[in-house]
This record gives sequence, structure tokens and C-alpha cells, in this order.
Amino acid sequence: MLGGMMQSIGVGGTVETSELNLLTGNVGIGTATPGAKLEVNESSSGIYASIIKNDNGDGLGLNIQAGDGSENILLLETSSGIDRHSFLASGNVYLAQGGGDVGIGTTNPSAKLHVVGDSILIATSQSPTSSGTGVQGEISWDASYLYICTATNTWKRTALTGGY
Repeated sequence: MLGGMMQSIGVGGTVETSELNLLTGNVGIGTATPGAKLEVNESSSGIYASIIKNDNGDGLGLNIQAGDGSENILLLETSSGIDRHSFLASGNVYLAQGGGDVGIGTTNPSAKLHVVGDSILIATSQSPTSSGTGVQGEISWDASYLYICTATNTWKRTALTGGY
């Protein structure tokens, strides 16, 4: 019964007599003392605490929102060939699966890594030798040079000269 009290709930094929208030209080599954509106606990290893499933072919996955609901906190969805993970609320992370692109500061990336902002930080300097360990596309720097790995374990460098 929506909006009121239920006197019985089916659990594992049996009917348990209990009271579930759908208007106030907290609901616990696997706990007698839930600390939130819905708390699901599982204490066995190797078992999911919960599974949220939509069997419709065009069905969407999970969307968690906070505040006024204008921005998702977590969005995992699959619909019309879209697989994506968003962790937003201006934490600005969007990860696309299945060969997709990654956007930082954008939910519509147009390259494998699309950064909307004014800088990218490589915090730790490294001075690889011309045949030092590296993978193609890796970028490093030190006080004198900018290094780019052009093939496995093959580095090129360019001098940093002048200044502002």
C-alpha cells in the first residue's frame, strides 16, 4: 500500500508479519538499525549488497542525485548504445567505456582525452635517457628539457630555452 503502512511483506517466498512505514523513518535490509532512508548491508564476502537491474532493452541504469536534482552525483546508464559513468556535482569526472573518450571539465569529449581548462599538470619531473623505459606518447620534463616517448623505449627531447 503506497503512502501508508503495510502489515506484511513477502521475504524469500514466505510472508513475514512486520510493519513498514513508507512515509517516515528508515528502511533497513540486512540491518535492524538503518542509519539512512535506505540502508542495505551484506556481511558475507563475495556477495553483492544489492543489484539494481532494468531488463528493458532500452532501459537506463542508475542515477543518484543530490540537492535540487539539477546535476547527477553518479550516473551509470546504458541506452541506445551509450555506456558511461559520470561522477559530477562539479567534481567533473566523466568516463566513457567501450573505446569512448574521456572528458575532464566536459560531458561531451571529442578526443580520447579532452580537457576543458587552462592547464594540465605533470607534477613530478623525470629525465629519461634516449633509450630509457617508456611507452609511446608518454610525456616527461625536467628543468632543461621536455621529453616525448615516440616509440617503446625511444625518447626525443627539446630544450626549454628563454622564458617569459
